[in-house]
Amino acid sequence: MTSGARYKAFGNGYIWGIDTRPVNVIQVGKQAHPNKFENTVSEFVHGDWVDDRELLTDARLVDSRTDINVKEFTYEKGGRTYWRRIEYDGETIRDSTNVPDAKYNVMLRGLTAFHHRNWGLMPKGSDCTPFVERKAERGWDQEFTKRDGVSKKKKVMYKTDHDPNTGVTQFTMEVDGYGFPGKKQFISSREWVAGIEKPKTGIPEYDAAFSEATKELGTLILYEKKGSLFKRKPKRALAAGYPTYCSVFGRDSDITNYGLVYASPELVRENIEFRLERLGKKRNVSTAEEPGKALHEWNMDELTARGIMGKQFPNFIGTDESPLLGISIARYSRITGDDSLIRNNRKRIRRLWNYIERSRDSHGYLGYDSDIFEKDEKGKSKRVYFTRNQTWRDSDEGIIGPDGKMPKQPIRTLWDQCCLYGMISEMQELSKSSPKASRELEKTLGVRGVGSYLERDRKKLGEAINRDFWMEDLGAYAIALDKDYNQIKTVNSDACLGLYYKVFDEKNAQRFIDDALLNKERLLDDWGIRTVSKEHTQVYRPNGYHVGGVWPFQTTFAAIGAENYGRSDRTSRLSRMNQDLATRLGSLPEVLDAESGRNPKAQEGSCNPQAWSAGTMLFMHYECNNKTKMKNNY
Repeated sequence: MTSGARYKAFGNGYIWGIDTRPVNVIQVGKQAHPNKFENTVSEFVHGDWVDDRELLTDARLVDSRTDINVKEFTYEKGGRTYWRRIEYDGETIRDSTNVPDAKYNVMLRGLTAFHHRNWGLMPKGSDCTPFVERKAERGWDQEFTKRDGVSKKKKVMYKTDHDPNTGVTQFTMEVDGYGFPGKKQFISSREWVAGIEKPKTGIPEYDAAFSEATKELGTLILYEKKGSLFKRKPKRALAAGYPTYCSVFGRDSDITNYGLVYASPELVRENIEFRLERLGKKRNVSTAEEPGKALHEWNMDELTARGIMGKQFPNFIGTDESPLLGISIARYSRITGDDSLIRNNRKRIRRLWNYIERSRDSHGYLGYDSDIFEKDEKGKSKRVYFTRNQTWRDSDEGIIGPDGKMPKQPIRTLWDQCCLYGMISEMQELSKSSPKASRELEKTLGVRGVGSYLERDRKKLGEAINRDFWMEDLGAYAIALDKDYNQIKTVNSDACLGLYYKVFDEKNAQRFIDDALLNKERLLDDWGIRTVSKEHTQVYRPNGYHVGGVWPFQTTFAAIGAENYGRSDRTSRLSRMNQDLATRLGSLPEVLDAESGRNPKAQEGSCNPQAWSAGTMLFMHYECNNKTKMKNNY
């Protein structure tokens, strides 16, 4: 442990082992990687019981004891008593429980597992695999080259033992450095779940899937540390998913808010204000921060708060984050009738609005350019951003041509323009909801005649999208426009959001629904909508994260969007896919493999629980389904 550094545990239930030392190069196997974290590397080893969220949401906490190095919890559920004990003795963390068939997940994290994989720092075999499948003691070696050129090896060892006589399973992790047990917000999460009104449709499978979704959301609630940044009551936010994305992601939160606003508006408001307080303040090329820009990722841990997490965190690398936050603000205000969110955050919302307006190009579009390079210490050019794409499809291949070629940047994606159109539409609806709301919006945005202004802007943007993105020869909408505003002619699922907001001309939208969206040879899969059409053989992969996989949240946008165009026959079919999927798997995972037939399969490494997938169940319930439709579906 670096001398003088004192870090606290992340507060939502993970067991952390930390080793922090100044290094220039990280050696993994035969490959040496330049250290990108200001000559300091902080490695985290964390894990948790897979079944622990059942206790978190269902069981009654009977007793607990929390000391610096020991955490003990006792629960009661169904007449049985369960316990968990976490202890750290300076070198070893031991996490024990008597929960039957308990499984443990573990991962190595420098920032997140995603960044380790993409930067080549994730040792093989260490990525989130249940211990019960390993059946052996495992570990990994890391070699660090210090500033003085001296190398030092570090080994992290871990194992799981089960005693059949006592029924106790113990996870043991030896940490060369510094370790500590985490803590959980047991009571708060359980009370939140209990406070959500559950549907009573008479369809047990559907009601159970809805209930499971609320439990998953309950486990993803993060709590600010007291007095962390602001002198006020700590706010709640949502982690994107477990186990890979245990951070606040703006995009994930706002898509979750589509359904969550009906069930827990107070949590949505706190989530919104949490990010309004963290809007960009200055221009920072490394993090894509701009004054007024909405946050992409915020790690709620001590390292981020102290600015030790690396120059790229927290970051603002997301073009869609700002209009999506605007959507959440307008939807919350309209659906709840609460104008105090806007009134109390007028200056911050004005900054957000001004950032969006000055970021639009001559066509009215939002775009991004990740082809920004800088020289490293050896004079070689390297990309400033760790991701090529700054939209929801943020993998390097997320925005790609049908021939497999990367388009020239800057890029204007269909998704980002639909988010912008959605924000304008939601604000226009808010302005029409009441004279008071219209006045508040006018004062906040600094626009006279705000309703008429938004209507003109919405219409002009819609005309541009229909003109520039429609592909007559393919009967679909281009995934993006390249540097010269040429179409990137990949048939994709992002038009689903456009259907939801009725962006598209009636004739073309109907053709897209019939010829592409509901065509099994193109976008329609057995369990939802593929991200990329099957026809693009050089790009499409059934297990492709952004180039073939099935994301439940997009299927829901497609279902409601089809109904917006008078296609209630298609709405029933699409909504049933998510309902059947939830009842089959018990919940909706982040993303599924396409072409999995009768046995739907979550993609390897995907999050479950995942916030926007859990929120999809609420979204469907409140905006897509009614009792008659659900009975017709089953």
